[in-house]
Amino acid sequence: MSNNIFMFGNLHGSKTPYGDNTDIGKYVDVGDAKMYYEVYGDDNGKPLLLLHGGLFGTIYEVGCLIDLFRSSGWLVICPNTRGHGRSEIGSEQISYEQKAKDMMAVVDSVTTKNIHIFGFSDGGYAAYKIASMYPERVEKVITVGAGTIAAGLFPPDAKLSDFEALDKPFIERQRTVMPEPDRWQSYVTQYMSFYNKLEVGKEFLSTVKCPVLVMAGELDDHAPLPTVIEAYQFLPNSQLCIIPNVGHQCFLFNTEMAWNAIFNFFGLGKEGVQATPLLKSSQSWNDAYLPNYPTDKPEIQVIHYKFPAHAILSRHHHVLMSGGFVKKGQLTLISEDGTEKTFYQGDAFLETVDTVHYGENRGDGVLETVNFYLGGGNKPLSIPKK
Repeated sequence: MSNNIFMFGNLHGSKTPYGDNTDIGKYVDVGDAKMYYEVYGDDNGKPLLLLHGGLFGTIYEVGCLIDLFRSSGWLVICPNTRGHGRSEIGSEQISYEQKAKDMMAVVDSVTTKNIHIFGFSDGGYAAYKIASMYPERVEKVITVGAGTIAAGLFPPDAKLSDFEALDKPFIERQRTVMPEPDRWQSYVTQYMSFYNKLEVGKEFLSTVKCPVLVMAGELDDHAPLPTVIEAYQFLPNSQLCIIPNVGHQCFLFNTEMAWNAIFNFFGLGKEGVQATPLLKSSQSWNDAYLPNYPTDKPEIQVIHYKFPAHAILSRHHHVLMSGGFVKKGQLTLISEDGTEKTFYQGDAFLETVDTVHYGENRGDGVLETVNFYLGGGNKPLSIPKK
């Protein structure tokens, strides 16, 4: 498997032309340049700033994640960083401080809410800097392929043509959307000079106070494993996730494993669930979790659930009766012995009684179910199990 840093292609197979979707694309003027961005997902969802990689990076390369986040009910903010894709180069010196200012200008044009950030490669370093400079606005950060860096990242004789040769079709595609293609060669030269002087170590990383998941591919030769582990150690509040047997673009080549880590760290299984009670015989219902009821009174409950893509419904059992029907998507119920049954839109289902089980949304879209629960006489509707 190639670990080519630029060989992204349309691996995720999305039908949306991410990064070139001019029907919805917008610009923010940051003074010396205009930053291009696209927004997807639920206007009322939790905001996510999704940052692509550097040099030839673009929104297009993180398309598989845009698909997953938007189907999970998030508001996904997807900018081109300065000098990338449709964003202008401007006149400011290249720095992560400037990138942080640019990106927060984009965020502020979309929402005033606090944000989560996902940053790939160069976007990961920008994510660190944003979290450091705007701690009051950033809740959690995930970076991919963003370890420590010592000065001298590129060979002294590295040329633009060396990088263009790696993946000519992809790079030519990027040239077609650049607003200032005549400035591109000089900008890349500046970028390489910036990288060669860049040092990312304890001083850079220790100022990031929010929770950070440091993710990388085991075979990443752009952010080798020791540098990723070192970054994880320097970050005050961090977790580490290594995706085995893949390189720099680990989320492209093992999307399922990467998404599971993202899902758990960002709390999608909890924050992404919506539950609307349609009928209840008491006030005992508790938000979007599986119902947890008092045992001293009869209970009847009907709830309309919305579960994000790839959500896992926690282990539990019912003492009397529970069932419902699938309004949209597909629901897989798994018993403790591993027996599975999948229900599709329009199907009715009965959940097992006095047997521990759990559920999964294995689809790429939102799962909607309408569930009824019966309980009472010291028999609660649902009992969670660890």
